[in-house]
Amino acid sequence: MRTLLIIVVLAGFLLCSCSDSSPNIFVVDIVDPMDGGMDIEMVQLPAGTFLMGSNSQYTEYEMEIAEDVFITVYTWERPVHAVTLDVFKISSTEITQEQYRVVMGTSPSKFYGFDNLPVENVSWEDAVTFCNKLSEMTGLEPCYELASWECDFTRNGFRLPTEAEWEYACRGGSKLEWGSGSTGPGDLRHTAWFRENSYHTTNPVRSLAPNLAGLYDMQGNVLEWCNDFLGYYNCNHQTNPTGPSHGKQRIVRGGAWASTAVDCRPSTRRGRFQDYKEPYLGFRIVSR
Repeated sequence: MRTLLIIVVLAGFLLCSCSDSSPNIFVVDIVDPMDGGMDIEMVQLPAGTFLMGSNSQYTEYEMEIAEDVFITVYTWERPVHAVTLDVFKISSTEITQEQYRVVMGTSPSKFYGFDNLPVENVSWEDAVTFCNKLSEMTGLEPCYELASWECDFTRNGFRLPTEAEWEYACRGGSKLEWGSGSTGPGDLRHTAWFRENSYHTTNPVRSLAPNLAGLYDMQGNVLEWCNDFLGYYNCNHQTNPTGPSHGKQRIVRGGAWASTAVDCRPSTRRGRFQDYKEPYLGFRIVSR
């Protein structure tokens, strides 16, 4: 088995931002004597409160339940509710094929050709196993009990974002329906790889502009696993919510290379079984 040398570095600079709370950038360096190594950049986001979810026209549709009898059906995005989060770090990009391969020793991806393509075709179970192994490699406490798939949020290792953390990061302080700096689907071309500009494939990370939080591909390229089970929102003000205690499917967020613009909005929610794998499913990681 190859020996890996791991170095965690605090970069001495801040992202350019109009905010006084510009996020710090942390770099997890994994030096591999065989492959030359790689790093994972983590952006620290400040604590804050935001409005999660959407009540827009895109969150409802008409369903015919009998001949000429229609009811209004609402999606999982309602109701809008206030959420408060503590400080956390999140990877600036989706985990790439190179990063996954150095940690796990293989890459399951369908698309290939560049190491900086996001890893895909990974299940939720694959993603949390990656988090545990990266935690062990960097001397941190693994967050997941793999026998039960439970996450211990008090540990300092890597894990998948809660969907509240994911939406907070995606919005980057913006209240706009289409995300950071986007007033409509046409603006998504600047920050998201989706059906209209992806050429039906994944694309290298960092090849489009970041969002207002300095994060790349939050709204496209690959769907991203979150830690939570899929369930209805609690409409009360919550602090550091972690979702339902049980469920059948896990949350995925963000839109993918095959998604419509509407499906790339920050509030869009969907679920997949945790052993599900497809070439549009990937992930990014968070830590305390």
